[in-house]
This record gives sequence, structure tokens and C-alpha cells, in this order.
Amino acid sequence: MTIKHKIIDELKLVYAVTDGTLNFEDLMNHIEALSKDPKYNSPMLKLVDYRNLKEYGLTTKEAEIFSIKKASLTERFLHEKCAFIVPSDLVFGMFAITRFS
Repeated sequence: MTIKHKIIDELKLVYAVTDGTLNFEDLMNHIEALSKDPKYNSPMLKLVDYRNLKEYGLTTKEAEIFSIKKASLTERFLHEKCAFIVPSDLVFGMFAITRFS
């Protein structure tokens, strides 16, 4: 699975969408690509669409590594506001705790 993002300049919005299985490699590739995207101009809004997520494929250790990576990019994503569209309350809870965006 891949996480695809699109930046809508006039709304200062990042729209990220995925389906299938959420895995560590895809999350790391996504955050790296977004941090290097020249169209990303902080602060931005971010809408993450996980409605078609079928499986959560991360270990606890991978979630921790991702959180550390995201924290290392705090300067790049300064004042970002993020909303999730998820298929269930359980999935929302997982993402809210680990900040997968």
C-alpha cells in the first residue's frame, strides 16, 4: 500500500489517502516525501483519509520509531493541524495516540 498526498494550495491543505494495509515502510516514506515536498508551506491543514484501511500492520516498536521521526520534523510541520477520517473508533484511537499522519 502507498500513502498518496496532494497539496491543495488555495486551501493550504494536504489531503493524504491510503487503502489496504498500513505498514511502517509506507508511513516512513510518506512523512519523508511530505517533509521534502516544495509545495508544503507550514502551517498547513492536513486531512488523512483512512476510510479504506483494511489492516493495521505496525508493531509497537515501529509506531515508536515513526513517532520519533515525526517529532524530529517538528520544525517542518510547525503548527500543522490534522484531521483523520477512519473506519472505526478503534482505528481513530490508534492514530490519535501515535499521531500517524
